[in-house]
Amino acid sequence: MVSKAERLSHQVTSAGNPIQFDQSMAYIVNRIGLKVTIHSKINIFIDPASGKIEKVEDRWKTTFPDAAISNVHFKQLISPGWWLYYAECWVWWAWSFVWWTRLWEVCFTHPVA
Repeated sequence: MVSKAERLSHQVTSAGNPIQFDQSMAYIVNRIGLKVTIHSKINIFIDPASGKIEKVEDRWKTTFPDAAISNVHFKQLISPGWWLYYAECWVWWAWSFVWWTRLWEVCFTHPVA
């Protein structure tokens, strides 16, 4: 999830059909604080008859980091709160899997005769 998005710059390169502009956006990813800058070319196609927007193309011309794990800070890795958060997620998913399986119903809902 993204916690913050900020437009860094934008510039109209063509006012014809399609309208073209370049845009740079900065996104900050929740929990790990990774900042990703995305440069894109945006084309907006207009219907000549009605004057309404037909289609919008957003073409990214960037690459994401090859080693995203390198952007995790050492302080975060040694933080007990960070590990407890992920442990809590794994426990919740494991419990929900066990709860909704037939094995749970067979073992715990039928009395032993």
